Amino acid sequence: MDKLQCEIIECYAKGAFNFEGNYFTSVDLSKEKFNILFPIDIYPSSDFTDGIGTVDIEDINFIFKDFHTLIEYIEYNDLKIIGNSYNKVILDSDGIIELGEFAQHYKEWIQIFDEIADHQYPVNDLSSGRNYIFIEKNDDKNSTVLSMNIDNVSEKDIYKLIKSISSPKLLLKSCLQKDAHQGEKRATLKSSLLKMIRNKNISLIEILSLGETLLNTFHKNYETYLRSFSFEDFIKDLEDDVGDFISKVEEQIQGFYVQALAVPGAVILASAFRGADKGISVALLFSTVLALTIVFSSLKSKTKFITRVADNTLTKLSIYKKRTADIKNTFAQQTILEKINAAIKSVEDTAEDCKREIQKLKNFIIVLVSTYVIVAILFEKI
Repeated sequence: MDKLQCEIIECYAKGAFNFEGNYFTSVDLSKEKFNILFPIDIYPSSDFTDGIGTVDIEDINFIFKDFHTLIEYIEYNDLKIIGNSYNKVILDSDGIIELGEFAQHYKEWIQIFDEIADHQYPVNDLSSGRNYIFIEKNDDKNSTVLSMNIDNVSEKDIYKLIKSISSPKLLLKSCLQKDAHQGEKRATLKSSLLKMIRNKNISLIEILSLGETLLNTFHKNYETYLRSFSFEDFIKDLEDDVGDFISKVEEQIQGFYVQALAVPGAVILASAFRGADKGISVALLFSTVLALTIVFSSLKSKTKFITRVADNTLTKLSIYKKRTADIKNTFAQQTILEKINAAIKSVEDTAEDCKREIQKLKNFIIVLVSTYVIVAILFEKI
């Protein structure tokens, strides 16, 4: 509010002006003073005749007939044009009105509705009011039409709104913030808005006084989305951990296969080097014992490794399972728990299956080597 505007409002408060129809008229004010306050180059309708100065209120951007014309002016003009001119205004109907940051907050609310609505159209050709269409993200694609028409609001209720309007700065900032989640933020704010209107059975205009409540609802719902989003990465980590476990176990099994299958070869090789001297049987016996010792040692180390890897993976899964207690979305929580429980069972079953597989191979090698040695001795093939 500039110095000249402040002085005009002060003069009005002292009774130096009154309203006559659509004109702001001076009372006992000199022509010189009037022309200073209302220079004709700024106010084309400014006129001083017979000791009375008059200005059409249409030329003065801080003087209005009533609250409706005030709101209409705010709606039609850009916030940059309005600036700080609306901290205090004069109304023919109600005198001097303290607006504070009403104009800024009101324009920001309108901008939010413009951002999150799917469609909008004028109430009629004579009104600045808008009908907003909100399409919900569900299977039925339900649509809700909400009207933002100040023409249907009484002067008394507009005055109450001026005193009670809340700041939507944080909500607007979330809507305008360009990041990977911008679309979801707008959708979450839209669903939060519709939920509040239904639960409280209020109009869109009444929401303007409930900015803090809407902000809290929005944060709660958006936090649920963020948790669900972050747990998508969490599920991927879970699957990666299980996949890594299976890969390590398979590697151990393959290694055991290579070592175990080398045993018959060692025995047969020792047998192939036999000679007329029966003492060579000692080499066969020694190679057999050595090969079987290697098999048993490998079996023990591989089994321990599988057990250790399984325990580490199960510990991770147990930690993941505890984290699900923080999820407020019941559906997401149940889905993730099912995946974790399935992963735990998969790890446990895989570990046991691998141990059994290694044990079977060990038994097969023992039987094979023993059979060869016995047959070789019986048929004197050594």
